[in-house]
Amino acid sequence: MSTQPAIAEHQEDTTSIVEMRLIHKRKDHNPRKVRSKARMDDMRESIRVNRVLQPILLRPHPTLPDEYELVAGETRF
Repeated sequence: MSTQPAIAEHQEDTTSIVEMRLIHKRKDHNPRKVRSKARMDDMRESIRVNRVLQPILLRPHPTLPDEYELVAGETRF
């Protein structure tokens, strides 16, 4: 087991690597209720060809200390 912290010290407007086990999806919140298979296939192909990924957006979890809530990027998560 690693002795390194799960995330770098919090700073505004930074990019950090967070262990997936510390990320929680928001319950009952996803603006895309219906996902088109064709659009998902297009996104996968675009990522494969262009190698472009956007980071997800997290915020501190409101009830779990040192854990995070997914704000944007659920499809990418």
